[in-house]
Amino acid sequence: APPQPPPSAYPLRPRATSGFVPPAPAPHSPPVSAPAPVPPPREEPPTSPERGAPAPYFCRGALIRLEDGSLRRVEEMRTEDFVMSADRSGDLALTQCTLLRLDERGDRLALTLTYDRNRSQVELESTVEHPFFVYGRGWASCKPERTLAQYGLRVQRLQVGDVCVSLVPRRHAPAPPQTHPENLSVKEDARKRRWSASDVCEENPPPLKKR
Repeated sequence: APPQPPPSAYPLRPRATSGFVPPAPAPHSPPVSAPAPVPPPREEPPTSPERGAPAPYFCRGALIRLEDGSLRRVEEMRTEDFVMSADRSGDLALTQCTLLRLDERGDRLALTLTYDRNRSQVELESTVEHPFFVYGRGWASCKPERTLAQYGLRVQRLQVGDVCVSLVPRRHAPAPPQTHPENLSVKEDARKRRWSASDVCEENPPPLKKR
């Protein structure tokens, strides 16, 4: 029988954390925090308790295509994958944000983060089970048990001081770790800058140096 083609996978794409909700998938290499995965064969993807629909973006077994063309399961993502993809891509840049404050509001979570060299603060709101990628630690969420139940993904507990990483288009300034639009809402506020899916910035982030 002729060889079967490899399973399809979405390109490595980050999702915004300060509102890192990327618009629609870009024709080139999109960002990373919330990649669109390929559900594992013969396994039902977890169902969202709020919407009653599959939530595949972080489901265990989802395949992520890295910038070098290789595939990696979402649960096996490493910090180096983000760094390598940024180094190999002329279109993507690695951005980092530090979690300053975390407030639970029922099933919702309000996070205050500060970004890169301008140290500007942004605030975003997501579900408590939404996973973020933390530098040197891997995936983390406010409620790891809820993340496991919904996505089948084992994660660390998100803590103040964690540094979240994300890939964003180089033409954009640093944006918060990206999340799926269903998990993120943004509000207007005169004191802090808040992000929405269509927000873009003008300056480029500083180059990342490997340690």
